[in-house]
Amino acid sequence: MFKMTKTKAIAGVIAVFLLGAAAGSLISMRCCRHHDFKGVPPAEAIVKRLDKKLSLDDAQRTQILKIVTDTQSQMQELRKESKPKMDAIFSGSEEKVRAVLRPDQRVKYEEVIAKWKERREREDHDGQHEGR
Repeated sequence: MFKMTKTKAIAGVIAVFLLGAAAGSLISMRCCRHHDFKGVPPAEAIVKRLDKKLSLDDAQRTQILKIVTDTQSQMQELRKESKPKMDAIFSGSEEKVRAVLRPDQRVKYEEVIAKWKERREREDHDGQHEGR
């Protein structure tokens, strides 16, 4: 009976982890869509989008661009500060999952983790998580 509860708990942790990753991906895709603003820096795209909806005047565009740029800088700094702690949490989670997997499952799990890490690094490199 204890084994069944432990298995359910582990499955729950994995499900939460996967749902969190999926939700984060969806939010990133939603936030980073720049249909009308290809090649435009994210801060300018945000201001253009607001201008389109609110008919901003020049002074408002200038002030809002500064606000958005400052906010993006603060968020980028926060990401840099929190990244080591988040990485440690993910690593701990990965180790706990490995501990409950069979050897054949671990091989596949390593492939999944490698793909996730590759994608995260590519997104970080491509600026997906910077300057927002």
